[in-house]
Amino acid sequence: MIIYITSEQALDASLQAAYEQAEYRIFVSGEEWIMRHGALENWLEDRGFVSLAIVTAYNPGSVLLEDAENRQRNAALEQVLQELALPYGPALNQAPDGGWQEPGFWVAGIGLEAAVALGREFGQAAIWWGHREVREGREEGEHREVRKGREEGIHREVREGREEGGDTTKALRALREGGFFASRSTIL
Repeated sequence: MIIYITSEQALDASLQAAYEQAEYRIFVSGEEWIMRHGALENWLEDRGFVSLAIVTAYNPGSVLLEDAENRQRNAALEQVLQELALPYGPALNQAPDGGWQEPGFWVAGIGLEAAVALGREFGQAAIWWGHREVREGREEGEHREVRKGREEGIHREVREGREEGGDTTKALRALREGGFFASRSTIL
């Protein structure tokens, strides 16, 4: 689903419609997948992931930039993803007719709060994020157990990370160090 970082009221209605109608494609092991909510849970479960985000650094705030600057921004985003040591790979956000395209990355095992922080760090108005329900004890060995009160801890860690210098990257690292992310760290 699309998660708006900028308030929906601040976005032009045509821009909101473009986000809602866009195709969010990811590329994994030579296969291309279009992320849709209904099929997402099975896709995640088949791969042992709890969540998936699609983030780009292209055209921050939906303002068009030169290709060279967009590529440079995406390279910086990929560096942050490498530091986070989460599974990630290439993605492509595009209009259904292919007339508009923005390369980005899919990131597995990232929680909503961290995905929003990542999008915010790169000036995005919205990100794509989805998850599946984890039944207690079912994912032992693949993912850390889901615990009560986890959301409270997530918000505290993000707050503390930001207080350390107002840097979203520090907030993301605080989440990683606090065990918020899934334990798998294979780049696919």
